[in-house]
Amino acid sequence: MNSRHKMKNECTIHFGIEYQQPVELTEFTKALNGFSNEYKKFINETYGNEQPVDAKLHIEKISEGSILTTLVEYSEFAIPFLGDINTVFEFGKHLKKAYGSFLGKKEYELDKKSLNNIKDIITPGTEVGANTEIEIKGNNNQILVLNANDIEASAISDRISKQIKKLDSKSSNCYTKELFYFDQAKKDIDSKVGNYGVIESLYPDKLRVVFDDDKVFKKKMLKGEFNPLKVSFIVDVEVQIKKGNPVTYKILHLHDIIKD
Repeated sequence: MNSRHKMKNECTIHFGIEYQQPVELTEFTKALNGFSNEYKKFINETYGNEQPVDAKLHIEKISEGSILTTLVEYSEFAIPFLGDINTVFEFGKHLKKAYGSFLGKKEYELDKKSLNNIKDIITPGTEVGANTEIEIKGNNNQILVLNANDIEASAISDRISKQIKKLDSKSSNCYTKELFYFDQAKKDIDSKVGNYGVIESLYPDKLRVVFDDDKVFKKKMLKGEFNPLKVSFIVDVEVQIKKGNPVTYKILHLHDIIKD
């Protein structure tokens, strides 16, 4: 790359992996591609046409010992209309929120592409004895995006995989935040039959209702201090199909109760 005519971002991404076992080249390459792909996606979705499309991350150096990779952004043009915003620094905030959401912190919505990217980034750190650190440095600022040992990295990776699987299932017969009401309800939460409900935005007729978690959702929806036939619910739901026809609503999550 000829950087003489390109502008270098003052902030850099530091991606470090301390390891006991050799890191596979394919995994390390996928991790770097994960950074690059997620950065381009973040820029396009956050700033749109404000950011020149040629702005890309490049490897500035790789240090010996533990793998320490420094990634920098080069662009053909200055970006005066972004004011004091530094895109690499903002990207670091994005990654911190993304990984934090899989460490019990505030939920942060990510689509399947972003989930795959952040999983690729952390995969080399799941090897036994590894430790992964991601930092953003520059302009007298610093963000510690992530510092995770192999156990923590593996847990994050597993949770990301589960979220990807969940999104895959939703893309078929699963729906989020639908308005649901009971047509028939039994207050006996041990009963497996007798509950029927309607989601008018999906199907006009009532369907049998089952629950993903009887102890939580079923109890809240049927045993509250209200008549379940007199309220509505905002739910995530899976429509179960038999011979091409919808037969059952499986309640996956309860978001809210709306009293009529």
